[in-house]
Amino acid sequence: MRATRFGGIWRLQAKTAGDLDWTYYERPLLEDLLALKDILMRKYQRRRASSEDVTSVEKLIVRQKEAES
Repeated sequence: MRATRFGGIWRLQAKTAGDLDWTYYERPLLEDLLALKDILMRKYQRRRASSEDVTSVEKLIVRQKEAES
């Protein structure tokens, strides 16, 4: 998985070992968002990510949980 943020919008991509192209997700899986949050938290502690990045992913997690219930 890889994630980029541009213009305040996150784009998550994934591919498996057999795939040639990356798949873009309009609605990322909750487990992928949680993994992204963990990565961002570690980067934030090392001052390599902003609190805004962490907050925006937390909002995405809340929205995804609401959509799943």
